Amino acid sequence: MIIATAQQTLTYTIEVLGVLALAVLAIAFGFYLVDKWKAHVADYHRRQQ
Repeated sequence: MIIATAQQTLTYTIEVLGVLALAVLAIAFGFYLVDKWKAHVADYHRRQQ
């Protein structure tokens, strides 16, 4: 019974870590896209002048 509980805990931990990793990647990608967009907008405004 203890082994099964440990296995469930391990599976749960791996799932939580996977979700956290995906969240971190999504946030990092979001920041990257915003940064690229800001650079593009700044470049566009520079060309307009």
